[in-house]
Amino acid sequence: MGRKCAVNDCINNNSKHISKSFYGFPRDSETCLAWVKFCGTKELELVFFSQGPEGLQKLKMCSDHFGPESFRNFHLKDKGLVNGAKPVFPAHRFKETVGEYVIYHLD
Repeated sequence: MGRKCAVNDCINNNSKHISKSFYGFPRDSETCLAWVKFCGTKELELVFFSQGPEGLQKLKMCSDHFGPESFRNFHLKDKGLVNGAKPVFPAHRFKETVGEYVIYHLD
């Protein structure tokens, strides 16, 4: 079974977007709650408040939602996120690369 991003309205999954990295929800309650709220679905909030981070461990979030400072190595996103990394970019945005710079356009 493939991975799908848990963010509401994000269409990224690893079968169609092989260049994306997917990260499991953090076990730290504060950071996990920030991820849950960012996803924008009441269902995830209900799971979090009834089961805590443990109830969300099968869910993933794709690399599109994190800024460069969130990665251990921005050029090697599959190497992971820094501790406490929180998502910042919503699903509806456009990203382009110009030379060595990545430019994000919000809808």
